[in-house]
Amino acid sequence: MTTTTIWTTDQWVMWKKKINGDGRETKVPIGVNGRAVSITNPRCYRSFDEATTLLTKNADIFDGIGFVFTENDPFIGIDLDSVMLWNGWKEIINRCDSYTELSPSKTGLHIIMEGHIPGESNRGIKTGDHEHGEIAIYDNKRFFTFTLDPLKNHDEVKPNQTAIDWLAKSIDDKSVINHVLSSDYRDKFITLWTGNTTNYESHSEADLAFCRILANNHCPMHQIDRIFRKSKLMRPKWNEKRKNATYGLCTLEMALKER
Repeated sequence: MTTTTIWTTDQWVMWKKKINGDGRETKVPIGVNGRAVSITNPRCYRSFDEATTLLTKNADIFDGIGFVFTENDPFIGIDLDSVMLWNGWKEIINRCDSYTELSPSKTGLHIIMEGHIPGESNRGIKTGDHEHGEIAIYDNKRFFTFTLDPLKNHDEVKPNQTAIDWLAKSIDDKSVINHVLSSDYRDKFITLWTGNTTNYESHSEADLAFCRILANNHCPMHQIDRIFRKSKLMRPKWNEKRKNATYGLCTLEMALKER
């Protein structure tokens, strides 16, 4: 019996870098004539072997290959953008434990898995922004660029719906904040959220107290980090280096260790 893999699924396309109206670089799927194509048009899809051959022979036309996610395949793509700008991305990689490669910019990561987005989201779910780092999950009507440069021990596409469900839940910051505001932590959270540190001996102690609240509400590191950065407690010190870490990472690790 033949097993279907992403490498044997004929949904590969070619792409080229373009500069859009606001000056940002984007990746556009194109055909052999160099013109943009629609990723919803199956006639534009190719096999993996055909795509890689075209890339090798036409490096002047194409910048890379990509895979189109559709409702007819079992695959899902997770985009971790600008990972050096936020904490907690390593836990996501370890939890997913599937194919993970560097993005073309070398500043982000793409994780490919078997599974689906929980709920009824047709266009994917995401949090954050390009300037400060973004997490996005797609399983339909989207294509991912491929560098074919996987991280060590993450070169196999695996099924892991449990990890997908965990990640989808942990990028819903609104729900966790609402939960905290309906708990016994409400007043303490609001005080710290607004940057009020008068009840603490130092600003650093207040930082840790805020992170502990979220850790005690079962938030993973990336979610605590993201919510903290939106609070009035956020200051440049959060990103200051501490040997092989940062002040923020050390604070997060302490909060999670003590929960």
